[in-house]
Amino acid sequence: MHLSILFPAIVNGVLTGALYALIALGLTLVYGVLHIINFAHGTLLTSALFAAFFMHKMLGVDPYIAVLILAPAFFGFGYGLQRLVIGPASHGNDGNILLVTLGLAVIIENAMLFAFRADTRTIDVPYGFAVVPFAGMFVSVPRLVGFGGAVAVALLTGRAGIAQFTDACVRDPEVLALRRKVELLRDPAFATIAAAVDIATADGKVHRMSQTAARGSDVNPMSDRDLEQKLREAAAGWDSRHDTAPLIEAIWTLDRSTDVSGLALLAVPGMS
Repeated sequence: MHLSILFPAIVNGVLTGALYALIALGLTLVYGVLHIINFAHGTLLTSALFAAFFMHKMLGVDPYIAVLILAPAFFGFGYGLQRLVIGPASHGNDGNILLVTLGLAVIIENAMLFAFRADTRTIDVPYGFAVVPFAGMFVSVPRLVGFGGAVAVALLTGRAGIAQFTDACVRDPEVLALRRKVELLRDPAFATIAAAVDIATADGKVHRMSQTAARGSDVNPMSDRDLEQKLREAAAGWDSRHDTAPLIEAIWTLDRSTDVSGLALLAVPGMS
């Protein structure tokens, strides 16, 4: 395959993968808050997408505007499923929760298949297939908008963790204002794990920061302390009261452990 085709395919693949990672993040948040491995997560997401499709087709509502309506609507729907179906049917047992959510997924999927058939449906908006040409390739505008928001959040907060990708942070007026000033450029001279940021200030000065290798990559690994802190922050997103010290200790002493089941229990909040 020619490089002129391979490189754009890799870039667009990374952007598509970021979308799947965002969906997966929702699944982990549900598990962290409710301790539910929700097999119906993808099915409910598909239901929301169908709702956005019909809101646009029948009412002419832009998909991004529909989010303001569908997010609270599906929050209420999910809350009802938890209180009226999942909770009473599972009796708090993890095995039962798996079976109940799997059953919900089968029911909802087949209901949608019966109602909407298996035909492919597309929301036709002017910007849906808009692309930006640069460095000999074309990148989707909606995906670039998402990356621009990530850069704006990182500049304002100095961090790029889970908390920086919540709805509240992304919709912060300061983040929205700064995101409009962010311009993404691809420099073929940079490696895929390298990046540079030029910040032009009102006094005419340009401040430049660069990173030859992303933090956490093979050539720029995180320190043990950084890894521990990242684990603490991730656990705090699930349950701020969860003590990660026993889990960290168990990980560092894993080579001397004779039973790894204890480590698995420590990794689940409320099970240790």
